[in-house]
Amino acid sequence: MLAEVRALCDGLRLADLLGIRLSVINSDSMALITSINTDRCPSWRAFRWWRAACSLLRREDYLVCHVYREANHVADSLANHRCMVK
Repeated sequence: MLAEVRALCDGLRLADLLGIRLSVINSDSMALITSINTDRCPSWRAFRWWRAACSLLRREDYLVCHVYREANHVADSLANHRCMVK
């Protein structure tokens, strides 16, 4: 969960820094989407990044959706490629 929350926070910060306007955010983590929609942090260890991500989400009108892992092949491929490059 910590990795999911940090990835969301980092992605939102990067988009904000680059001036990229997002409209839909997809995640294959149902626990993360539920925590955002219910405004309850999933773990104390992730609270710092979860709070920052929620703050960025509230600033804009984002649609945060759950997608099944199979629909998230592009993100998984990019993450796997980055891990191999290291």
